[in-house]
Amino acid sequence: MDKKTVKKRGGKAFPSCNTHQDCFAHKDGRCVCLSDNDFGGRDCPFYKSSSKTSMDEIRAACRLYAQLHGGSGKEA
Repeated sequence: MDKKTVKKRGGKAFPSCNTHQDCFAHKDGRCVCLSDNDFGGRDCPFYKSSSKTSMDEIRAACRLYAQLHGGSGKEA
C-alpha cells in the first residue's frame, strides 16, 4: 500500500490504496475511511465488500477501529 496521502476538506488525509477495489471505503484509488493504511505487510483488517456491507455496520466498524487504535471514532 502506498503511504502517499491527499488532504481533503476538513484536513482529513486519505491514503492511496488499491488493494481491494471493491471495498466500501475505496474511492478513486484512496481509502476514505482510514487516515493510515499501513498494517505492517498484513492485509487490511478493515476491508469490507461494498456489496455486502450496510452503512450501519460500516459506521460501527469505523468507530470500533478508531477507539482501539487511539482515535475518537468520530469525524472531525
